Amino acid sequence: MATFRLSLKALRMCQHSHIIMTREARSALYYSGCIRAAKLITQVHYTSSKIIPQASLSGSNGKQCNDTRKVNDQYPSESQEDSLASIISEIVEVKRVQNSQETEGAQRLDTLLSNNSKDHFLIPLGGVEEIGMNCNLYIHQNKFLMIDLGVNLTNIGSGSTAVLPDLDFVMRNKEKLTALVITHAHEDHIGAVASLWPDLGCPLYCTKFTAEMIRARLPAGKRIPTMHIIEGKSIISPKPFKFHLQHMTHSIPESYAVVLHTSEGYIFHTGDWKYDSDPVIGPAFDYTSLSKLGEEGVLAVVGDSTNATVEGDSIPETEVQRGLSERLQGIDRSHLCVMTCFSSSISRIKIAVDSATRIRRRPALMGHAMLTTAGIAHDCGYLPNLHPTHALHDVVAKHAPNNCLMIATGCQGEPTAALARMASGDHPIVHLSKGDAVIFSSRTIPGNEFDVQNVTNQLKRRGVNVIMDGDNGIPTHASGHAYRGDIRMLLSRLKPRMVIPVHGQHTHLDNHGQLAQEQGIQHTIIPRNGDVICFDIKQGPVVVGKVSTGRLVLDGRLLRRIDSKIIQERRTQHAEGSCFVTVVLDSDNQLFLAPMVTSHGLLDPSEINLQQEFMSLADFIATEVIDLQNPTDEAIQGVACAAILAFCQRRLGKRPSCQVHVVRQIS
Repeated sequence: MATFRLSLKALRMCQHSHIIMTREARSALYYSGCIRAAKLITQVHYTSSKIIPQASLSGSNGKQCNDTRKVNDQYPSESQEDSLASIISEIVEVKRVQNSQETEGAQRLDTLLSNNSKDHFLIPLGGVEEIGMNCNLYIHQNKFLMIDLGVNLTNIGSGSTAVLPDLDFVMRNKEKLTALVITHAHEDHIGAVASLWPDLGCPLYCTKFTAEMIRARLPAGKRIPTMHIIEGKSIISPKPFKFHLQHMTHSIPESYAVVLHTSEGYIFHTGDWKYDSDPVIGPAFDYTSLSKLGEEGVLAVVGDSTNATVEGDSIPETEVQRGLSERLQGIDRSHLCVMTCFSSSISRIKIAVDSATRIRRRPALMGHAMLTTAGIAHDCGYLPNLHPTHALHDVVAKHAPNNCLMIATGCQGEPTAALARMASGDHPIVHLSKGDAVIFSSRTIPGNEFDVQNVTNQLKRRGVNVIMDGDNGIPTHASGHAYRGDIRMLLSRLKPRMVIPVHGQHTHLDNHGQLAQEQGIQHTIIPRNGDVICFDIKQGPVVVGKVSTGRLVLDGRLLRRIDSKIIQERRTQHAEGSCFVTVVLDSDNQLFLAPMVTSHGLLDPSEINLQQEFMSLADFIATEVIDLQNPTDEAIQGVACAAILAFCQRRLGKRPSCQVHVVRQIS
């Protein structure tokens, strides 16, 4: 038992020093002895806020530690104890030095920002080296201006519905935040506003359509800061900043770039954009205004990189209109017809609604988000032909389903969306069968490939004709983001002195930077989330510091860090199962009842032998608890977890979460 005591001592030392250990490291410490513990603790790497031992459950000879009692009987020598204590002390010192360096770095950055009244700075807080979760913070004269506040669009599971940027740095300095400016109403730019903006307490600036989309997401009755509606090219001055909006063509109405006015020229923050000379909704691309800005002088372009890897010019929305019309006309009138797209793709909804009349079908919208967005677009004048009765359940009350054109959410394979429910046969109204057609008017966002493939496979099993963009050379989708040809055109008109690529994975950012250099713009940089970038007029963009960034998850009604213990435990339980042990002691610290062991998601009732082996762990745990000279809760938890984890690893190849409840009688 000396090994257990030493291992538990190591854990306590780590915990008291705020060193966070992985579940694998804790498990190995519990039942692999101090030699293994020493090796575990030396295998560390550094993050911005913690030291995490990297370890597997294999022993020092590469074989797995299968026999708990055999390992526990290997008593450590004094030299091994001294070695372990020394290693832990060294790690504690490294942690202390690291914290000191972080504190000094934060102080230097605060001094730099406080004393620099001339330069502008940019801190990407999300949307760099990833798709979605766009959030950028501009700093001038030690005041902040935030552009966009979005969510990540990848399905992460674990019961969480959205991934948001962690604004810890901003929240600690929120008295400096002068404004939040929203470029357009896509989820990766506004999705986190409802959850985070009320606590920021700053004014919000956006256009009318975007404002209505945000209001639709705010909880009823929640008090919110001031929301300002921007019209035209009004100059807005939340001191010390000054900016105006520049219209850009994109796949949603009222998409704008933010043009910051500085003493050295404009900083042109593109937002999402593409070149489209004849969009389905809204005005055409404005060459003239961009050329004028270039003549007046542009300091920097902070630009959308999503399609910086795609050569050529972007596909206009009128091509999609032609392709979708052709597809819809080719579907037999006796079969059901479903078109799926993003709920915010107003131009696609408009194309579908206008096409429905020509093919003698009644448009029927499916999904809460689709209905909400279409209603807002109609009220703002972007869907004038949308019939007042357009919800599916209302339309099918008067029209047979095969006489409808159903426009549904779920193009990213979201499990609870309308399309997924139709694919699984779980939709209460629409039942797809052989010969019916589903048209995808979307592209798959990186990270959602599995979900989309799962839905399409389910549809095809039902005999549904699944039509994807580009099948037989017919377009049903066009990206809303600029291709390389578009980016060349923008840079040639704006003539910026520097370019900072954002909104994209590393490959996208790198390609954007190389493209800028090919255009003769030498001052570029590939940023990372948290970089503090100075717009230096001589050197170009320079990283002068770093702030902490991270991710939050919307877990039901709560916001939690994505690396929080409860999220990690839920993932473990989903993948590995869970075990529970209850130990009851009397007032003399003696076992009052035999320990109770249960599991979830590990053993099937038909696996009788395994069930018996697992239940016999209660006797082993009882023996180990009796042998403890000082049965503290922590020691009992260590004994029980060691036994459970060793059995599960040896017999099942699993590492479940393990919870031990110690109940004590009161004398």
